[in-house]
Order: sequence, then C-alpha cells, then structure tokens
Amino acid sequence: MSYRWEEMTCPDFAEAVKTTGGVCIVPIGCLEKHGPHLPLGTDAFASLKIAELAVAQEPAVIFPTMFLGWIHDGKHHPGAVALPPETLMSIYEGIGEECARNGLRKVIFLNGHGGNEPFLYYFSWKAMAKERSYMLYVLRLEDYIYSPEQAEIISTGIGHAGEGETSMALAVRPELVRMEKAVPSREAEGRLAHLPPVRTSFEWYADWSDHYSGDGSLGTAEKGEKLLAGMADKVARVIKAVREDEVTPALQAEFFGRVQH
Repeated sequence: MSYRWEEMTCPDFAEAVKTTGGVCIVPIGCLEKHGPHLPLGTDAFASLKIAELAVAQEPAVIFPTMFLGWIHDGKHHPGAVALPPETLMSIYEGIGEECARNGLRKVIFLNGHGGNEPFLYYFSWKAMAKERSYMLYVLRLEDYIYSPEQAEIISTGIGHAGEGETSMALAVRPELVRMEKAVPSREAEGRLAHLPPVRTSFEWYADWSDHYSGDGSLGTAEKGEKLLAGMADKVARVIKAVREDEVTPALQAEFFGRVQH
C-alpha cells in the first residue's frame, strides 16, 4: 500500500493512521532557480524521494509535497514563488492542524531547502506561545544531509545545484536535468567580506546572487542514489524515534498546564 496521502483511498488512509502510529512526514522544498541546468522544484523532488525511501523502512503517512517555501532571497530569478511570510506561516500551521484533525498528531517537517531553515526554526518555537493539537518535529538539513560519509561519494559537496544536488536530481528526475548546461559556478562574490561575523538577510545574495554554487557537471545518478539512500536511513531512524516518543507530548501538557496556573 502507498503511504502517500493523495494516493490512498479513504479506508486505506484510516488504516494508515493506525499502522503508522499517527506519524506524518511533510516533504518541504521551494520553487527557485537551481543553476542553469536543474528544475525549479529540485529541493522538493529530493525531499519526497527521501521520504519515500525512509517510509519503506519505517511507515509514516507522506503529506503532499510542499513546493512553497521561503525563497525571498531568490525571487529576482524567473520562476521563484515567494509568498508573504504571514501567508506561508498560516499554510504551514494549517497543514499541522489538518494532519492532527485526521489523526496524525506527530508531524515531521522534512526540510530540503536551506532558505527554509530560519523560517522553520521560528515556526517550531511558536509552539511555546500557543498550544498546538499536534507535536511538530523539524528535520533540518544538518540532521540528515550533511555527514562525513558524503566525502566518499562526492568530492565538492552538495552545493546549490552543485555536484550533490545535481546527482540527486539525476537519480530522482533525470528527464528534467539539462546536463549540457551544467558548468562550474563562479566563485563567491564576497560582498559582505568587510563585516565581522554577523547575520544579515542579504548574506546568501551577497555571495551567490546568480543562485548557483558548485559544479553540477560532476553529478551522476549513481552518486545521487548513494546520497539519497544514506539520507533516507537517517530519516527512517527519526520516524521510528518520533513514533515511540512519549516525552514531548507530556512536556507540552506539563508546560501549558503550568502556564494556565
């Protein structure tokens, strides 16, 4: 049986809620430029594939892939979809609430896009401002993508449309990849190099305004399959831990019980 939300019948869905222990995983990407050779939905395609591979090991309902993410730093390129922050926040909150209403009270956001990280961090912390009807677990890129083992597979790292992402795209949606256009990116522009270590909303744009970092020409489907398999193993372990987690729901109940008194 497929665990993809949109592919199940109504009775199958009800059974899946029981089988998975009420766990749902939401693959999240965005629509943005990925160099001159990869599709706009690259991050979302990879996130869905990782979720599918992980769910084959540890069952969870897979929510329809989210192509809407934080990409205001890339909206100067054609095809980007950058919704107002308030709208995006409302959509993500609604996804969690609808998962819970359907019996899936443990929701894993599987993030596949670097620009989503600060946004999802804030979204996660909002749970302490107002009690939610579900438990949210956010899988950051550093939790499942970046690892020492990658150096054995790819020599130049994941990059943005670089060797790693191109390899994954070739493994997932090869018909959408234009390898004849894959050339090494230019060097980082370094336009904020004069500043000491600080955070600024323009830091990515300051280095990579062309929205391409790395060398996509080094990508292969074989490398992508190995990368995806390793990532899926980590995600599967997270699904299992979340299913068995009784502490987080208890902490939420305890915290808001104390807040109300």
